[in-house]
Amino acid sequence: MIRFIFVVLPLLVLFLFAVAFGALNQQQLSIDLLIGRYDMPLTWVVAGFLFIGFVLGLLSMLARQLGLRNQLRQQRKTVQKSS
Repeated sequence: MIRFIFVVLPLLVLFLFAVAFGALNQQQLSIDLLIGRYDMPLTWVVAGFLFIGFVLGLLSMLARQLGLRNQLRQQRKTVQKSS
């Protein structure tokens, strides 16, 4: 029950906010990139940038995690040598 309250319920609320945002923002947005110009709905642009931010956050956490694992491995080797 606690898991439902702290995990599923906030995700459901965020999903409902996303649906409401998408329903209220149907404007077309023109995006100029180096390779061309694209017309997209505002909701797709926001969703795309949120996804890019999510992936960049995961990559930064992964880099930190790998560094910590390497540090832990080195410290375990040091402890084994000293005992």
